[in-house]
Amino acid sequence: MIIIIVDLGHFKAYRVVKNTLESTKIEPLKAYDNVDAHGKLSDKVSDGSGKFALNGGKQGRKGTGEAHNVESEKKRRVIKLITGDIEALIKKEGSKKWFLAAEKSINNQILENLSSDAINKMEKNIIADLTGTDKAKLLDRFGIS
Repeated sequence: MIIIIVDLGHFKAYRVVKNTLESTKIEPLKAYDNVDAHGKLSDKVSDGSGKFALNGGKQGRKGTGEAHNVESEKKRRVIKLITGDIEALIKKEGSKKWFLAAEKSINNQILENLSSDAINKMEKNIIADLTGTDKAKLLDRFGIS
């Protein structure tokens, strides 16, 4: 069994370990931060040469033909990365059950990109950002004992 906790900037996966003599615990399985998902676009994109020009003594902005959907494209790529990692972990771990917590803004998009096999194995989906939640409290949030 695995628990996966994601938002656009963080991915955390845990293995649920159940021992007959001990209480259930979770062990870190995989974690990373997506640096591209943090910060403002204006901090990442510079004003390149040729974007500003003089128009009859007045400064004006030249169009560059750049797509105006850079943010949505970045989000789409991050979600594709997340779903690929979820699919790979489920397969690698041989998980028959797994749990997901993803923030509201990306939860549905993750579900839309997952295979039907992964969806069928999902035990519980929580629409919330739990990336900052203490791992000891995650078992309670998912109702795992």
